Formats: sequence, C-alpha cells, structure tokens
Amino acid sequence: MSATFLQALLSGLVLGSIYAIVASGLSLVFGVMKIINFAHGQFLMLGLYLTYWLYRLFDLHPYASAPIVVGVMFLVGFVVSRWILEPILGTDPLTYLLTTFGLALILENGALMLWSHDYRSVPLQFAVRGFNVLGARLSTPQAVLLVGTVITLAVLFYILLRTRTGLAIRAVAQNWESAELAGINVRRTFALAVAIGTALVGAAAVLMIPIYFVFPGVGTIYTVMAFVVVVLGGLGSIAGAVVGGLIIGVAEILAGTYLSVELARSITFLIFLAILFFRPLGLFGQSARV
Repeated sequence: MSATFLQALLSGLVLGSIYAIVASGLSLVFGVMKIINFAHGQFLMLGLYLTYWLYRLFDLHPYASAPIVVGVMFLVGFVVSRWILEPILGTDPLTYLLTTFGLALILENGALMLWSHDYRSVPLQFAVRGFNVLGARLSTPQAVLLVGTVITLAVLFYILLRTRTGLAIRAVAQNWESAELAGINVRRTFALAVAIGTALVGAAAVLMIPIYFVFPGVGTIYTVMAFVVVVLGGLGSIAGAVVGGLIIGVAEILAGTYLSVELARSITFLIFLAILFFRPLGLFGQSARV
C-alpha cells in the first residue's frame, strides 16, 4: 500500500467521519418526523460560530467547550421542533421543504449580517503535531476527530438502543399513532429527536473547528452532502448514514488525489448515482429506519 493512497484513505476517513455525524442527525430527524431538515447544515454553522466565539471571547479551548456547545445546540433543536417543525406536521411535504429552507436562509443571512463573509479559524498550537501511520501523516486534530466520532456515535447508538428515550424514539419512528396509544408522549419524543440530531452537529462543530474554516456558507455545503449520505445509506437509517458518510468521504478524497481536485465532488456524485442504480432504496434498503 503506497504512502499516497494511505494518506488519501486517512484524510477520507476524517472527512467521512464529519459526514457521518452530521448525516446521522439528519437521518434521525427524518426517521422520526419524516421531515428533511434543509436547515441542518446551518445548525452546524451555528455550532461552529459558537465554538469560535467561546474561544475568542473567553479563551475557551474548543474541546473544553464541547459540553456548552452540545448543550446549547440541544436546546436549539428542542425549540425549533416545538415552535417550527411540530406546527407543520401533517401538512403538505412542500410545506416542510419551504419551512426548513426558509429557516436555513434566515440563519445563513443572519450570520452574514453579523459576521460578514470572512473566513475564521481557531489556530491551536498542537495542530501542527501529529502521528506517522505507515508513512502517512495524521495530525493531532484529525486523530481527535476520528476518536471523537467513534465516541459520539457510540453514545448515540447507546441512547437509541439501551435507554427508554431511545425506545420511545424508535417506537415513534415506526408508527407514532401506535406509540401514542401505548402511552408515549409523541410531541416530547419529536422534540427530543430533533434536539439530539441538532446536538450531533454541535459535537461535529467542536471536533472539526481546529481543521476547517468557519464562514456563513459552510452550512449549505454540509446540508447537501448530508442529504446525499442519508439517501445513499437509506432514509431514516442511522447505521446507513454512518456507512454512507465514510464511503462518500473516502471517495471524495481519493477522487481528488488521483483524478482532479476540481471534479472530486462531481465524481463523488457519480459514484452516489451508480450505487443507487443498483440499490434504489439505499445501502440498507428496506431496513432503513432508526
């Protein structure tokens, strides 16, 4: 295995890890509420700016700010569910699209108004350090991101599979009317699902900010990629979102390394379409659910 290929593979896993976390939140919301939240990437943008300003104003290390950022984003998701998403449940699907798309525009343009187009970053001294892995280099923030992704997803699966809240979420995802008859508070479960999905992008923001720039348009990029990953993995499948995120991330970096950086994302979309040609329902097919 050449050093170039291994370097591209490691970089692809880093990018794919971000896609996996962000797409898991989007898939969770769809699985429970059957709504594609087109403002999901803008929540990531908010998480990035929150982490950035905590660092700039209070000199709080990004990783140390994780409880604050994840907690604030959890509350944001809860409020958005109660006041924006729940009132439109049961309406035309076009209403879902327009409402979440409108929310995305409000958040992105609000960020532009407050912080302009400027690209911002969080320079950390340890960012220049790293590890050699069979001739390839993995920086310290990249290693933290990979480990953090594993921990974050492990916590998510534990919540969904081993807790009463997770049981309620899975019950509502399968049939909310039956879940309500069984005594589950459906409105509260909707809000918790959106809150957890939004908290996930908060975790992603903390992990990625030492590596990536912060700017108002960053949310749109990740909304598109998360949607691609969710469709590829299977709508509503958390496991599918994780696998799809890693596939898309690795494919994008390998295409950029060996073919063309400019066409890397286009080539990734071609791979996405090719997979869907053989698996129209996504990699996890009929089993696509929370």
